[in-house]
Amino acid sequence: MKIEEYNQILKNTILADGLICMIVAAVIIGVLVLDWVIDRTLIDNDKRKTGGKKKLLFWALVILIADLLFFSYKCLPAIKDLHSQSYVSVHGEYYMYNFNYSIEKDTNLQVTLDDGSIMHMYIPRRPQRHMIDSERFPAGRYMGTIWYAEHSKIILEFI
Repeated sequence: MKIEEYNQILKNTILADGLICMIVAAVIIGVLVLDWVIDRTLIDNDKRKTGGKKKLLFWALVILIADLLFFSYKCLPAIKDLHSQSYVSVHGEYYMYNFNYSIEKDTNLQVTLDDGSIMHMYIPRRPQRHMIDSERFPAGRYMGTIWYAEHSKIILEFI
C-alpha cells in the first residue's frame, strides 16, 4: 500500500472539485459586490429599487447554498479519508467505456465484486483541466484488487 501516493491522489481530487466550488462562490460574491458598487455610485438614492435587490440576494443565496452542498457532498468525505487515511481493498471487476474523459462526463464506475454485489466508486480527478486520470484507468474491462478511499469511494489504485 502506497500511503503517500494515495494521499496525493485524494489531495488532487479535493483540489479539482474544491476549485469548482471556489470559482462559483467567487463569481457570485463578485456579482454582489459589483451590484453594490454600482448601486452606491451610479444610482441616486431615490431611484433605488428594493425588489430587484431582494431577488438578486435570494438567488445568490440559493446558488451559494447549492455550492456549499456540492462541496460537502464531493469534498468532505475525501477530506475525512485523507485525514484518517481510510484506505480499503476489495477484489472485483470494472468496465470503463471509451469516452471523452472530461468534467462533463460522470466519473462514477460500477465495480462488480467477487460475491456479485455492485459498488459505486469514483475515478480520481486531476486538478489540471479537471480531467479524470485516464492513464491510470484506461478504457476496457479489468479484474483485480481495487484500493479505494472508504468514505469518498475514490479509486486509488487498481492492481
